[in-house]
Amino acid sequence: VPVVIQGLIDNDPGWKGARQKWASPERMAEFYGDIPVCIKEVDKTSVRIPLKLFFEYANSTKSDFPVYMCEKELRPDLLADYSNPQPFRDDLYQQVLPEGSAGHPWLAYLLVGSKASGSPLHKDPIGSGAWNALLHGRKRWCLFPPGTNTSLIGLKDSDPTTPPAYWWQDVYPRIVNDSRIENIELMQRPGEIVFVPAGWFHVVLNLDLSIAVTQNFVLPSMLESASRVLASENPVLSRVFLAQLHKKRPSLVKRLYSDLKAHATGGGKTLKRMEEMALEEEKTLRAEKKD
Repeated sequence: VPVVIQGLIDNDPGWKGARQKWASPERMAEFYGDIPVCIKEVDKTSVRIPLKLFFEYANSTKSDFPVYMCEKELRPDLLADYSNPQPFRDDLYQQVLPEGSAGHPWLAYLLVGSKASGSPLHKDPIGSGAWNALLHGRKRWCLFPPGTNTSLIGLKDSDPTTPPAYWWQDVYPRIVNDSRIENIELMQRPGEIVFVPAGWFHVVLNLDLSIAVTQNFVLPSMLESASRVLASENPVLSRVFLAQLHKKRPSLVKRLYSDLKAHATGGGKTLKRMEEMALEEEKTLRAEKKD
């Protein structure tokens, strides 16, 4: 289930830089104001502007659909300001997938947004869970477990360009007392980390100008379910992942295939195909190495 982790950011030496430099828009602009960040317009076009200019916008906008900054190209100095939280450090995606591999996902994002911005209702991709660490501002969350009837929670009608604030205004009042819907609500405050389990739908609203960082991950305990989802959603990445996992963590691959066989109920074809994909990719990697 989702969990709010308190005290880790304040006490982990790996977060000293973020505590000092990300604590407010003014502090972050002082250290990183000139770095270019990517923002997306309503029509999905992308532009890059200095971070300090985005802070000016976020502090002054009155829009009911404010632009939300999700920067995925994090510079080394930004990455050095924080560390992967201890409960999520055995992240197989981060350890196994090499930088620049085909189809490699960008798993970490710097999130900055004004009041009323946020993330629309969604589920994280490729079988991953996520952690979200908040340094400044407050976030309101509503989360729904796997198996939730998505048409009841507005996902069927959801559009990526629909402001999250509209969901809270139009959908939330309809579902809050609906006995058919199970959900968890929480308020995230500075210094807290929210853990989102794989498969949980969630929608997030910034109640103030907020600064956060988030990352998707797959732990060894999640490997069986994540590998199934990954093979279905991104076969190219699945081949790379399984081949690299076989090289770097062979015991996990052995356990994975054993678990898949034990739980196979008509899923033998999936297992066989995953094994074939891993072997194909491993041969390709060996051939490239020789060249």
